[in-house]
Amino acid sequence: MIYQLSTIGIVITLCLLKLKWKGKFFIFACVVYLCGGIWINQNYQGKGYGIEAFSRKIQFAFNELNIRKLENGYFKGNEGSWKMQEKLGYKKEGLRRKKYICLATGKEEDEILTGLFKEEWLKVKEKILEE
Repeated sequence: MIYQLSTIGIVITLCLLKLKWKGKFFIFACVVYLCGGIWINQNYQGKGYGIEAFSRKIQFAFNELNIRKLENGYFKGNEGSWKMQEKLGYKKEGLRRKKYICLATGKEEDEILTGLFKEEWLKVKEKILEE
């Protein structure tokens, strides 16, 4: 999913992965589990664009796809990402050690795992959408 704020020409990339457990394997295309990430150019961070785009992704996942839970994460040290996710209702769930190479730093980074259930989203949704 690519989301564009056309009034200022900013493009925010959101990724949604669809996986279904089938025995010992995950099969793509059947929506049971959803995870996703976001990347925003540093010049546009902290202006609310991430909240706006992520909120739309969350609403789509819960309302249209009837997803039970969203999973996400952020690299250790990226407190801006955590602040945004926390505002959206996400909770910290664990740590994935040196799982990915961060494109911003080029280094292996620990990822803090986060999750959001539909009922958690419903508690913060109205406040988020009013802003």
